[in-house]
Amino acid sequence: MAILILGLCLVALLFTGCCLFDAHIVDGPGMVNYNGILLDALIGDWSDGEKCCHLKIGGDYTISVYRYDVPLLENAGLTLHAASEDTSEYSDLDVSPNTWTEETGNSVEITRAYHENGTITLELAFADGAKKDLDFQRECFMLDGPGMMYEGGPLDEALTGCWCSIDGRFVLDFEGKCADFSVDGKMLSSKDEGYYFVDHDFSAKDDLNERCDLLPFGGPEIKDETYETILTIDEMWYQAEHIYMNITWPDGKPESIVFSKRNDSMPTGEWESEQAPESPAKATPEPAPVAGAEPEQQDGIVQITMETQEETNI
Repeated sequence: MAILILGLCLVALLFTGCCLFDAHIVDGPGMVNYNGILLDALIGDWSDGEKCCHLKIGGDYTISVYRYDVPLLENAGLTLHAASEDTSEYSDLDVSPNTWTEETGNSVEITRAYHENGTITLELAFADGAKKDLDFQRECFMLDGPGMMYEGGPLDEALTGCWCSIDGRFVLDFEGKCADFSVDGKMLSSKDEGYYFVDHDFSAKDDLNERCDLLPFGGPEIKDETYETILTIDEMWYQAEHIYMNITWPDGKPESIVFSKRNDSMPTGEWESEQAPESPAKATPEPAPVAGAEPEQQDGIVQITMETQEETNI
């Protein structure tokens, strides 16, 4: 009898289209889950064009909605549906719970949410039948100085440019707080629109020759396209025209890296020679000048013509 009941249940599952497997474990081409990559791009604070409504997305897949400083929806669950590793592509977002009640008693429901090209859109429906769409952009600058003026510009400007480690394995290409970060030629982070690689609290009273801490905006763990941890940034700071980074590899081995800014006008290959000058013992000695010989210059090359005098017997 028990076997008959189990068989009927299986048949019912087949006819109702139910599946015994979790279809959300792998959701991208090549059986790769891209939701973690998208989450890294969304973590942080967002605001609408009028700066009256704000979103806060946490690393634990939560979303909060505020009107000014008043919470409307706190720590709601956020489900992502990323289609690829390109975080600028259209991606649906599910919010649960997705309703709140305003002070007037009017209830509001998020009927649709999605992210595309650095913008989060919430489509809202009100109990009185009204509808409204809110577009949120990442809050790029924290107003943290006297008179609510952003004072981090000098450090942003100092960071902008291409930075390389002495051995050339690590490269940071900064544009303000955004950066391409590559290790051994493999890109681990890119300058996605509205996505910071680091954040900082530089203010007018600070000195660029002193240590200025840089905080990895998406968290200390740097991951690859399969969401595997490549390295962990333990410390990172700017000081006196250098960037310093202390990291830990997955096997627990620590490493300290010093970055120097690369000169854009420097020809290819000259960076390595400048960082590791040739040993004096291996340098090619210059020919010693010969008395009575005048140098001749052709096409920028100095040639020394040596004249020999033949002895004549008288």
